[in-house]
Amino acid sequence: VSTLYDFINSYKQNYNRYNVLRRINTCQLNLRTGLLEINNYIFFNTSFINAQNLNGDSFDRFESKSNLILKRVGPDRISVIRLLMTRLNYSFHESQSILDKDLPVIQEDIMHHEAESLKYELEKIGAICYIEIIYFFSEDGSTIKNNNGILELESSSTIPKIYIPFIVNKPSAMSTDSEFAGNEYFLPENSTLTIISVDEFHQKYFKPFVNHIKEYVS
Repeated sequence: VSTLYDFINSYKQNYNRYNVLRRINTCQLNLRTGLLEINNYIFFNTSFINAQNLNGDSFDRFESKSNLILKRVGPDRISVIRLLMTRLNYSFHESQSILDKDLPVIQEDIMHHEAESLKYELEKIGAICYIEIIYFFSEDGSTIKNNNGILELESSSTIPKIYIPFIVNKPSAMSTDSEFAGNEYFLPENSTLTIISVDEFHQKYFKPFVNHIKEYVS
């Protein structure tokens, strides 16, 4: 949705006004409060605030899918090729082709623990890798992705995709492809989005997104 991506493209002109977070490290749903927690920030109303949980709180912790990216082959190219062939069933030609690329993706869209395991094996033989988290997903199949500072919440039900600028210490905004609520700083001139209240947006979109997950795991 152009509204929120326009903001991300323009915020670079004013770093001090908004603190935009471009990565998700942890993601979970507090099943007692029904609040979404990302990077230890609770999303409440239109703001991300520091999480303060009670001892008795229970959570649905989202799993993550990742890409494993090769930064440097290291001193033993042949051993790296052999590992790709034996561990991933790549052919010799496929392995050579991967290593010839700049920052090649060794494996994509895999579980995070699988990426960590393969990274460990590659680095034991001198290669250098890093893991890029693509998105988080809940048990019901709903996903949350950070796209250059915009959170994209996509439900496994028929709820429209929700976009939220991932900023802290300031009111944020929420949008679908048709409706907008919250901080109108994020709303460019000549926008075709319909402005609705924050409460209405929560009732129409955000709460159904959360409730669909809660109903699945309960």
